[in-house]
Amino acid sequence: MIDAAYVVQEQECLKIDLYDRQRGFGNEFQQLSDIADQLAIAPRFGPTATPKGSKIARDAGHSPKDRLKGFQEWLVESPDAAALFVADQLRQHRNMDVDWLEAMVRAAEAVVFPSECLSSVAQSLLGAAETFRHRDEFGSAEICWCALHRAGSLLPTDQIDLLRPFLQNDAHVDTRLVALQAVSSIVDVAPLSDNAEAAELISRIESLGKKVLEADVFSAGELSAIGIECTMNLAGLSPDCPNALVDRVLALDREWLTNIVIQRYEELIASWRNVGVTLRQVAVLENDLSRLRDNVQ
Repeated sequence: MIDAAYVVQEQECLKIDLYDRQRGFGNEFQQLSDIADQLAIAPRFGPTATPKGSKIARDAGHSPKDRLKGFQEWLVESPDAAALFVADQLRQHRNMDVDWLEAMVRAAEAVVFPSECLSSVAQSLLGAAETFRHRDEFGSAEICWCALHRAGSLLPTDQIDLLRPFLQNDAHVDTRLVALQAVSSIVDVAPLSDNAEAAELISRIESLGKKVLEADVFSAGELSAIGIECTMNLAGLSPDCPNALVDRVLALDREWLTNIVIQRYEELIASWRNVGVTLRQVAVLENDLSRLRDNVQ
């Protein structure tokens, strides 16, 4: 059985790779990813001198491609300083050359930001995503999704409602699935300390989930992925309430769909238990899980 959300993500990765090559960046973005992987396992030492690459990266007189190459060198020599540079550049997203903004969005995926600037970087990336979701040029969708995905990985839990505008399908780029995945990445780790501030987000997710999980609307592919994420978002955001979307999943009577949701519920409960959430706190989730399991036995 293939996870529909996985298929959608793999397709988008192929689109992104094609887009990078057509934009003339060659394999620079892949090199960024490779450098990030190396830095994750290598010891980090402070620089002994100003890296040459930093001068090129900072100089707007160079082409975005040359600046990105300079940034790659800088990232290897001084990853902490390079990360702060990316954070500073993203804060200027409203007035930035679009090609360089694309490069900085990708660079944000390759660096480790200091904890004190996570919130501001996340908000800057959301701003960049908002810019690209209203553009209809080829490749705007891929960059928008990258910015939104990275923002979700950095966003503090008390700012989760900032993802709500991206659940509307009212622009050139449909950001609903990626925004839902960003919500999942936050609530899968641990329950919110207070979900009152997310009330409007919860309402929007439930409404969207009910829409795509209707029998005459539902289909495999992106819509099913959206339905699955809505179901799990609602479970994670409102763990004290029975999940209304579980009823929709059961009503569709598709075993593959039910099995995916069962697996996601099991992973959510296990993740929360690992951070000390008590059995009493996941009792409602366990009840929903039992209902799902009963449907496939």
